Amino acid sequence: MKVRAPSPVGLLLTVLLFPCLQGCAAERPERPSFILISLDTTRADRLGSYGHHRDTTPNIDALARRGILFEQVVTVCENTLLAHASLFTGLFPAAHGVMYQKEGAPPVALNEKYRTLAEDFQAAGYETAGFTTHRVWLCADFGMAQGFDHFDASDDDADAVLPRVARWLDGRDRSRPYFLFLHLFDVHTKARGRPYQAKPPFLGRFTAGYDGPLGTWENRPVEPFMHAIPKGALQLSEEDIRHLADQYDEGLAFTDDRLGAFLAALAPEDAVTTWISITADHGEEFMEHGGIMHSSLYEQVTRIPWVLVPPPEAHIDVNPPRRLSEQVRLVDIRPTLLGLAGVQPRGRCQGNNLVPWLAGLGQACPAGPAPLYDQALRYNGLKLLRVPRRVMLFDLRADPGERVDLAGDPARADDVSRLEQVLNDLAGKSRAVREAIMRGAEDEHPELDAEELRRLEELGYVDGGAPIERDQSDSGAGDAAGRRQGR
Repeated sequence: MKVRAPSPVGLLLTVLLFPCLQGCAAERPERPSFILISLDTTRADRLGSYGHHRDTTPNIDALARRGILFEQVVTVCENTLLAHASLFTGLFPAAHGVMYQKEGAPPVALNEKYRTLAEDFQAAGYETAGFTTHRVWLCADFGMAQGFDHFDASDDDADAVLPRVARWLDGRDRSRPYFLFLHLFDVHTKARGRPYQAKPPFLGRFTAGYDGPLGTWENRPVEPFMHAIPKGALQLSEEDIRHLADQYDEGLAFTDDRLGAFLAALAPEDAVTTWISITADHGEEFMEHGGIMHSSLYEQVTRIPWVLVPPPEAHIDVNPPRRLSEQVRLVDIRPTLLGLAGVQPRGRCQGNNLVPWLAGLGQACPAGPAPLYDQALRYNGLKLLRVPRRVMLFDLRADPGERVDLAGDPARADDVSRLEQVLNDLAGKSRAVREAIMRGAEDEHPELDAEELRRLEELGYVDGGAPIERDQSDSGAGDAAGRRQGR
């Protein structure tokens, strides 16, 4: 039976005291387990529950109808490795410093001084397992295995990796709660053949009527082909571009089918006590702004899904089902999942615990501005985008497709100036976080705090500590250290 707090005050005490009760087994409730799923390259608006006209994701849509769907979720960048480092740490890329090899620069792995979501669960007594399907980047060499008792990195598709995940679940220690991270790469472009792959019956589901020049792929290398499109070296018609997007939808439908079957097969004892969280690292674009794949910071790339599904026996009532229009961020997932478990994040965290707000203890969403490197900022319904030799401004409430650049409008000059100042301040804060972590200054907290709130008040975005609009405010912090898995 679902236990509901008798009042907001009682619920707040439950959230605050839950870690203290862990030492008293006779009094504490059974701790929930968590499955966090990252669907690589999944843009929000291609899911049925996010408004897509096709039935691409019936299983995820069904989960969304049971849980919470966040309509406006912002990632941190367009790169798989950096985004997952932010997902695990709750830090923006400038703060965690992870970097893949690019243009001759050496790669940078997540340093062991950083604390991750898996380490937080591990230190709290959870059994932890991670399964990733991008073994080049999402691997131990880049620090992605930190905190996992069991870590499996491969290049396998869903049909190959999900049976291994099921075997781990069957063989785990059932006396302990678990945290399972699952990454699926099936929607991402492939190296050869069709850019976006799917298996029958999904192969051809949306592309069968196409008879253009892209109908036969054979063994064609995908990357040179795809990169030639935005450069103008390869001329494709609108129908050809739609064909690529149709392939993508088939891959998404295949992924949804396999994920739905996996979750439906969870053991009954897992199904009633496990929180399910489904998100993505970044989206995908199909020439909406002249780019393809994920090489820009437009909404097709930076707006991602997040569906949070409580178990029937949830200890904290987050009032499902519902859809929330307030902006939240990828970095908020780590502290929010830990908040649902009653576990304090260890080390630094720039994301915010959304649980008190979800449970009705606060009127305003505590998530703050969403920077994308130092090149873009999504905040208060506006988006600032720095591109070579110009700055662009979009009002996402009136122009979600980012078609009308308002930066040249004298009436919006203050918006441009304010957003640039916030973006610059956040970049400085993130660099300070990284410097403090690398020198081991765990007692310092240069991330967003009361001083940042004061700055936002000065810039006109916060009035008396409350956001002007319900979708923004500021962020929080953590401390301490946790156990780690050796590399």
